[in-house]
Amino acid sequence: MCIHTSACSYSMDDWWKRVFFTRRFWSALCIFVAGVLLIVSISTPWYSVHIHIPKSATPIFEQIDSIHAVWWWQGLYIIADREGDLAPETRWIQWDKINADQAEATYFAAMANVIGALGGSILVLFMIVFCLLFPPTRELSERCFCSYAKVFVCLVTVVAVVCPTIVGWGVFISWPTALSNAQDKELCPSNMAFFQAQLPSNVDLWCGSFIGREKLTDFNDVVVAWAPESGWYFALMATLPSLIASILLALVTRLPPSSASDAIFTRSPLLHPL
Repeated sequence: MCIHTSACSYSMDDWWKRVFFTRRFWSALCIFVAGVLLIVSISTPWYSVHIHIPKSATPIFEQIDSIHAVWWWQGLYIIADREGDLAPETRWIQWDKINADQAEATYFAAMANVIGALGGSILVLFMIVFCLLFPPTRELSERCFCSYAKVFVCLVTVVAVVCPTIVGWGVFISWPTALSNAQDKELCPSNMAFFQAQLPSNVDLWCGSFIGREKLTDFNDVVVAWAPESGWYFALMATLPSLIASILLALVTRLPPSSASDAIFTRSPLLHPL
């Protein structure tokens, strides 16, 4: 049994091959994967600082073994592990309690782009399914887009998914500069008012570079490590499947205008592809 259209013929016996073994299907799958990665990125912290304090230095830090700080939607979350059986101390510090407008703006600019990319991935997924994946709706979309449906979907993928994803994690690379520009540098080693600790004022650490680890030999061998958290890495990983999807969409075979499309072009010459 066959379904015949003016654009092409489809056999009911091998329709699944024409759907699941195509660049269109794999591009939809890549967009789905990118969307999942973006959801995880939005839901997890984007940056952290870990301070390991040796026993020789615990008196300076009020019996604290380690300090772990992460930046999230709500602001700064700090966990201070104490010696022995003492319960760890946790603190949420809201953005409005921190005099770091540039850091807040940088964080939410990255978030806005990632959320935009997530919305774009949902839109593109629907476009691939309805405009390119299933034969009946594909023929209709080809008529509507003058046989350039795949070009339109590819452009939307690049503009609405790939670009905002790259801008999102790219903007966040300026995070150390944003922290160092905070009032009184209260989030930097020279102040650290919110960390309940004080490090030497002559080191920049996370206010000087995006990723790093340093042992402060002149400060009781305290070890400090700072790096992006899982949220940033998931946004970075989402770039790959979205790029692959855009490449696969560009390689989708373009259907020639059908006789019905030609009739439309005849009535409306301005719609004819040049």
